Amino acid sequence: MHIIHKGRIVGVVMYYRVGKTYGLSGEITVQGSKNEALPVIAAAILNKGRTVMRNCPDISDVRIMLKILKHLGCNYKFENNILELDSDKINVSDIPKEDVTKLRSSIVLAGALLSRNNWCKISYPGGCNIGLRKIDVHIDILRKMGYEIDENEETSELICGGRVNGDNHIRLRVRSVGATENGILAAVLSDGYCVTFSNVSKEPEIVNLCKALIKMGADITGAGTDEIVVKGVKSLRDTTIDISCDRIVCGTYLAAVTAVGGEVRLLNVNKNFDKSILNELEKFGMKYKISNDEMWVSKTCKDYKSERDIIISTSAYPGFPTDMQSQMMTLLSRRKGSGIIIENIFENRFGTAKMLNKMGADIKIIGDRIALINGVDKLYGEKVEATDLRGGASLIIAGMIAENHTIIENAEFIKRGYESIERDLGKLGADIELMD
Repeated sequence: MHIIHKGRIVGVVMYYRVGKTYGLSGEITVQGSKNEALPVIAAAILNKGRTVMRNCPDISDVRIMLKILKHLGCNYKFENNILELDSDKINVSDIPKEDVTKLRSSIVLAGALLSRNNWCKISYPGGCNIGLRKIDVHIDILRKMGYEIDENEETSELICGGRVNGDNHIRLRVRSVGATENGILAAVLSDGYCVTFSNVSKEPEIVNLCKALIKMGADITGAGTDEIVVKGVKSLRDTTIDISCDRIVCGTYLAAVTAVGGEVRLLNVNKNFDKSILNELEKFGMKYKISNDEMWVSKTCKDYKSERDIIISTSAYPGFPTDMQSQMMTLLSRRKGSGIIIENIFENRFGTAKMLNKMGADIKIIGDRIALINGVDKLYGEKVEATDLRGGASLIIAGMIAENHTIIENAEFIKRGYESIERDLGKLGADIELMD
């Protein structure tokens, strides 16, 4: 689909065309984690040398982050999911607004640049429109560390500077993945300074960021617990880092198998895969087995006959992830019985409900935190719009169980986090195409 202005083609709009799918089978490799790769890329700024990342997902969010790093002075090579970064000369600390506003994770560059250059200018970050997602927790933690933060509300910019000389014990007012990452990155190169961050996020992506930094030479303990201790060091060293599987992409594919049935083998899956996702999908009749880095998953019609209500409540890890909420909404819309989703992380994450209702679902939103879903016999193909990354993926699953064909516009949202969802699901037998 072309965008035409004054008779000229000025852009191309991508969309997905999805048809009803009668079961999935085969095997695919799950891509590397978006939410792990992005902060590790930011961490590479701290090393005045070469950092190699293997299994790095080739998604638009990563490409935007690399564009920002190139502006800062970093050289890179990215081929076949291997990313080589050379951060020897990071001589710029102001980040282009047009790039930052496209990428929520760009905010962690503040901590990395402060640690490396003691100064940065960054605009308020963008990303998916799924709530206020304020950065006040980020600002609070950096200020408590001793950095000076000047907020310019007219230009929506932050100017940060100074050196670490603040509190040695900092408690996050609310758990925040990004703020936890920012604090860690800001403290790594503060030689002679030791800080304990409490009430921190425990997500696997936080743990793996800390493992990567430790491999680079950082002194960090406590990742995965309520407290993380960072002892500043003078410098980091060159290393190679393996990015783990994306648990949300994997969860999306598990939800797809659960929706249409079949038997699938997933490769590159962590043996300690997120139990909260598996536990919820088992309620829909999904069966699984994990061995080493492989998962076998199956679902047949006879696997699930219960009509009892299902209640899903999102929360910080190890609770059920908000990034899987939309996929569960699609599953609940086509099962016998009713379900409730309680969204405790973001206050504006039910945009997918409107699109599912357009396809024939029966979903009612109460306030901005609760969704009531009554299962229907059928969904019907329609032209719908992805309004955010995970919501877009859930509409692809909806298209796989709907009658006729479904058109999902705003494919660029989905490309932010899924390397090639059409390739992966298509390989398993789904009727899906990416069109332009």
